[in-house]
Amino acid sequence: MSSLLNKYLPAHSLSTSWLPFFSSYLVIALLGITVWAMTYSYYGLFNRGYDSQLYYLQLRSIIINGDLNLANDFEATPRPDILHKNQLIQYRSDGEPLVFFSFGWAAITALPYVIIHLFVKIFNGNADGFSAAYDIGSAFWHLLLCLAGVLLTGLAAIRLSAGNKIAAAIAILAGFCTTNVWYYASIYPNHNHAASFACISLIIYCAIWAERTHHSIAPWIVAGLSTYFVTLIRPTDLVLLSVLLPALYTRYKHNQGINRILPFAPLAVGFFCAILTQLLIWRLNHGYWVINAYAQHGYTFNFLSPALIDITIGNKQGIGAWVFHPFYFFGCIAMAGLVWFDPKRRIFWLAALIGVFLHIYIHSSYKTWTFGHTFGHRVFVNSSPFMIIAISALYSKVKRDISKPVLATVISLIIWNSIMIINYEKGGINKSWPISMSTLLESQKQSIIEIKNFLLTSENK
Repeated sequence: MSSLLNKYLPAHSLSTSWLPFFSSYLVIALLGITVWAMTYSYYGLFNRGYDSQLYYLQLRSIIINGDLNLANDFEATPRPDILHKNQLIQYRSDGEPLVFFSFGWAAITALPYVIIHLFVKIFNGNADGFSAAYDIGSAFWHLLLCLAGVLLTGLAAIRLSAGNKIAAAIAILAGFCTTNVWYYASIYPNHNHAASFACISLIIYCAIWAERTHHSIAPWIVAGLSTYFVTLIRPTDLVLLSVLLPALYTRYKHNQGINRILPFAPLAVGFFCAILTQLLIWRLNHGYWVINAYAQHGYTFNFLSPALIDITIGNKQGIGAWVFHPFYFFGCIAMAGLVWFDPKRRIFWLAALIGVFLHIYIHSSYKTWTFGHTFGHRVFVNSSPFMIIAISALYSKVKRDISKPVLATVISLIIWNSIMIINYEKGGINKSWPISMSTLLESQKQSIIEIKNFLLTSENK
């Protein structure tokens, strides 16, 4: 294990024990899997809500029915009542439903889904695409994707923190458990955010990998594959690829001729193949090459009037992401600070900061909905790997040992976030519209009282 890690990390990074890092990762994995299992035990279904079912039906239509006619899938789904309420579904004259969502979730889930389908077909025979095996398997796949992303982000954090594994351990624990990353990995995994998290983590890891191998094309091929899925899942995440720019410049500087521009080929292939995939899906399903259903329903961007305050610290359309989950705020501050405090990597941190700012700017310009009426601003999940590596790197710059107070703060935020998740799922935090800070605090207070009374009652028994 040490020799393998040493291949991708500097030699001095192995000078301290890996125990804190892997202990932190084990806690994350156990918490993620435990909550994932509890979620299925409680609901009996992972494909809940509009988005996850629409993503799922595209994949089922191709694998089970061998086409993209979703009419049969709509009739067979266990929850047609949810789907028929979705305003982003339209119907042709022949009654066929038209789904305009991106194909990214289906693409990244296709391989495990096919494997599950073959096993069910061989051993069960009821290969309908809706049985528990499909639901559990696809959800667990996305949990694994997120956990893989956490591991890759943690390894990148160690590299950027001069081998400080304690800093990386605390950063990944906070990044997963004090934010809505946990929610979209374990409770609502059949959305696209767990996959986006994994893809962006892989991009960051490739940026670090390419930095150490100036002449190898391997990291760029992997980055190109990740670019394919990033483009297909959520194209607005493409701005986060800015983190690759310093490595591209380094490659250009250390090579001659075609080797200078060779890394651009996998990135371009990944991007254009994703665009072609989505266009073909629209063409086969709807008969049109390009469809913008969001614009038809008034979901538009206004780049001249971004709601930057509302999406970060405001309360106009729900609690700002930096307030609801402070980890995101400290992550952005850490990135900005590292531009000055880490001169050796100034260009890297500047590229990362620009990418995250553009990501926030784009979504704050989405005027109809700022992604507020979900559990936190869910699009921040996609950029959270940047917050993790930044907090780890800045933590490593501190000369004295502050691990105990920092860890105590992280544990407190994990407890607070866990109570918020429970509140959200039981309806204490309104799911249908953004809430105010006063409502959140009152709901949290009531839950804490209920937990306290439960513990006292259990103790008396």
